[in-house]
Order: sequence, then structure tokens, then C-alpha cells
Amino acid sequence: MFPPVPALVITGFSGSGKTTFLEKLIPALKERSYFPVYIKHAGGKYRLDTPGKDSFRQLAAGAGFSMVFTDEEWAMHQPGPIDETWLCSQAYSDIILLEGFKKSVHPKVLCVHPEKGVPEDLDWTHFNPESNIWAYLTHDSGKAEQLNQKLGQEIAFQRDQIEAITNHVLEKLDQHCRNLFPLNAAVMIGGKSTRMGQDKAWLEYGRGPHASYLFDLLAQQPAIQEVFYSSSPFSSAAPEIPRELILSDQFLNFGPLGGFLTLFEKHPRSAWLVLACDLAMLQKETLDYLIQHRDPLKAGTIFVSEKQRFEPLAAIYEPRMGLHMKRALLNGEYSLQRIFPHLSLQQLSIPDFLRIQLSNVNTPHERRQTLDLLNKENQEPSREAGIQKKNGHV
Repeated sequence: MFPPVPALVITGFSGSGKTTFLEKLIPALKERSYFPVYIKHAGGKYRLDTPGKDSFRQLAAGAGFSMVFTDEEWAMHQPGPIDETWLCSQAYSDIILLEGFKKSVHPKVLCVHPEKGVPEDLDWTHFNPESNIWAYLTHDSGKAEQLNQKLGQEIAFQRDQIEAITNHVLEKLDQHCRNLFPLNAAVMIGGKSTRMGQDKAWLEYGRGPHASYLFDLLAQQPAIQEVFYSSSPFSSAAPEIPRELILSDQFLNFGPLGGFLTLFEKHPRSAWLVLACDLAMLQKETLDYLIQHRDPLKAGTIFVSEKQRFEPLAAIYEPRMGLHMKRALLNGEYSLQRIFPHLSLQQLSIPDFLRIQLSNVNTPHERRQTLDLLNKENQEPSREAGIQKKNGHV
């Protein structure tokens, strides 16, 4: 249930403090720039719509769903199970908080009732690894200390320790998402450039064809599982590249958006680090910085310039970004610069030491300037070595 968005279950007996804890957890998450949504499974019979009201009557007449809204809020009523795809595609949904759901496969925070303890099938005394309990919350600190001693790990908290609990949960969610959504990478081959007069992917900057250079940089990153070339079916690829490493666009004439959607279609449960071939100065430092600052709880991790321009072709996209992009495509919106401001993203200001590496090379004049700069940098070590030898330091 809800595979693209991390979910956390808050469970325990009625009266154990679940709702009170959630009232404090939600603001704590928002203070850290996360946007949680809340879902409660109501036990027994619980009517969501009021009999006799217009919305109730139209549902009874057979409408697929009914919606009621004012200028301040809205509510939708729909028969049947929840539509997790729709929920996951909402722009500001970083974490789904589920109250109840003790039999769910999702990780859990278990609230310990002061008298009843915990539900028998979740009791630590016959711990079931499949219960995925990440934390126990108690009414008093003494009980938390006892639980930690019995469990042999520091996962029990007094329930008002919101700061510590939030940090603990976010750290666990971060690692959980990294395990659940492994990181792949793709070098984006865009075909012949009108301004450059040829395909930028196979231009050389003293390190072999640039697309191959980027591919090798990505392949050397321990955090990346698999590396591919993302290419239009009409683009030329170097003959030595194995066909299985090329993912041909299935969404044509939509620019980078079509290439990104193809990546998610091919590997829907993977996160993707993408690189453009016009980043001629890019080196390992940029990849290290991007991967280090990846936030898998956001829809993506992306560099943003001082002018608030996104760099969509040196970024990491989490699996649910595929839902956002598909929705944009269906709405006729193909500009990534207009899509991204409405999403919950980890936005990275470009540090000074990466500015040159993230500069684009799109014209023959810019390419000549880049080659001159690279040649100058390559000559600096030899010049420095000559100076040291002359001064007797070598």
C-alpha cells in the first residue's frame, strides 16, 4: 500500500496516546520542512457522509465520488478502498501517517497503554520481526528505560520526547527509503544540438566521449546500483555501447520530461540520478555533493541557482516523481521549471566550488572556452612541479 511515499504506522490500544502523540509529531515534521498526511482506519461502522445531505444523495444515486468545498477547504467522499496512486501523486505528501493499522507491513511506532500494555501480537516478549516496530512510546520515562534494557536497544521513549522521537523516526525512514528505493543513474543523450551542430554526447574534452566520461563517473559511485544511457530512439549511440545499457524514450517529443518518464516506466521502484551531456566541466565532487545531500523523503533533490532556476539535469528523483511528471504530462505541462515550484523538493543552493562544474556548454564558442579552461587546468600541475624542481623542493 502506498509504495512511492514512505508510510509510518502509529498503533496501540485505544487510550494509549496515539492521537495526542500525532498532534505533536505533525508540527515537528513540518518544522523540518516535511509535509505529512494523516489516515485513520475507523474500526466498526463509521459513516463519512451525512445521510440526507446532497453529497450523500448523489453518491447513493451512483456518482463515482462526491466533493464538497468552500473557499477554505474541501472534502471528497468515494465508495470503495482508498486510491493510493492518487494520494501518492499529491505534491505535498512526504510522509503518510497511519493511525491504527497494527497488521500493516509498514514500520510502526507502538504506543504502550499504561494499564493494558501493547496488543498481544505486537508484544516485545514474543517479538515478531515482521511487525517492524521502530519505537515504543510510554507514559513515563521509567517504563521506557525498562523496555530499552529488555530489548537491548534504545528504541523506547517517553512519549513527550518529541524532538528525540522525531529525529529517531526520520533517521529510520531515511535509511528505509534508501533500502526500498535503490539509486540508479542515467546519462541523458539528447541527440543533435541545433546550436552545437552535432550531438553533445560524443564531444570530447580531453577525456574521451563526454557521455562515456559521465557514465564512468557515475559507475564509480558506491551509492549507485546501475547506470544507463537514456536516449531518443533517433539519437546516435557509440557502437561499442551494449544495447542493454540504453533506455530508449517511450514518450517522444516531450524533451527531458519524456526521458524521465521512460526511466520510471522501466524501473518504477528506483530513484534516479540524471546527468546532462552539456555539463562539460562536471567532476566527481558534484556527484559526491548531490548524493550526500539526497533526501529520499522528498520527491527529488535538485540544485537551484541564485535566480531560482532549477537544474533538472543534475538531480536525483525519487520514485513518486514519476507520478508528478505523468500528471503534468496529462495536463499538458511539459516545462520542468514550471512543474518543480509546486512540488516538495530538497533544494540545494549551488556552493561556490561547484558553480563551474554545473555550468552548461551549449554553443561552439562555449565549447572553445571550456577546452581552453581545461587545458589551462591540466597545465597547472606540470607548471607547479617545474617551479618546485627549480627551487630545489623536488
